[in-house]
Amino acid sequence: MHSNSRLKIILYLMVPPILWAGNSVVGKFASDFIGPFSLSFYRWLFASGLLLIVAAKPLYLSRSILLNNWWRLAILGILGTGIFNTLLYLGLNNTSASNSGIIQATLPIIIILLNYFMGMERTSVTQVAGMIVSLTGVVWVITQGELIRLLQFKLNPGDITILLAVFCWALYSVLLRKLRPTELPTLPFLAIQFLIGLVFIFPFFAYEQNQGSLMLWNTQTWMVLAYVSIFPSLIAFFFWQQGVAMGGANIAGFISPLITVFTATLAYIFLGESLNSAQITGAILVISGVILALSSSLKPNVR
Repeated sequence: MHSNSRLKIILYLMVPPILWAGNSVVGKFASDFIGPFSLSFYRWLFASGLLLIVAAKPLYLSRSILLNNWWRLAILGILGTGIFNTLLYLGLNNTSASNSGIIQATLPIIIILLNYFMGMERTSVTQVAGMIVSLTGVVWVITQGELIRLLQFKLNPGDITILLAVFCWALYSVLLRKLRPTELPTLPFLAIQFLIGLVFIFPFFAYEQNQGSLMLWNTQTWMVLAYVSIFPSLIAFFFWQQGVAMGGANIAGFISPLITVFTATLAYIFLGESLNSAQITGAILVISGVILALSSSLKPNVR
């Protein structure tokens, strides 16, 4: 693998964790005034509308490919845009940020296990070591350097919901390389995923609206929807799919613990939260683990 290809893969896969860290912060913030199904529905409605401005014609030209691969696209659309984000927003209504951070940090483990049992990608000892170092850093940040807090960790309905969401995203990432039609360009591929997810979410959105979960349409609501529709949706999905297609799901999983570091950084910048020694130590461990895992994953002549 050439150095330019390695650098491109890293750049592609570094962008989504930054934007998804913002998505978790915004999702938690919006949980006070937007229902989880409404937030998910409007997110993909606006993202689909924006994408169709440039993808409508390529989507039409690719109609035969879409029809021939409808079941593959349906699986990816339901997992990636339909289930994952909806469960994430739903879980954030019923769990703490600390629990959520620990659970989301299990993504690389689930990806590796799925790849192993499905016979899709192999994992080296160095990659496993890097993953362990990264997860140690994540736990260090979450527990503020007091690992004894793990003994107090209890699963609640919100935790279980987020765990299911992480499993769906891991499965999506593993299947992405296998199920994505190679002849289907990126724009129509993204557009059909968003639209499938939108259709899947609609019944849940309608139920939530019928239960009286009405949104207050003000500047704050529009700003939230603008962010979640553009950055963690259009931009992050584009970069994640390109990165997974080039480097594989394992590499993507190794980078995902950086979400914890980025979340803490964004909270410091935008929310005025302080950074303590435990967070800094944890961040160093996470970054070191990612570098260790990638040193094996992206070394020359390894595919």
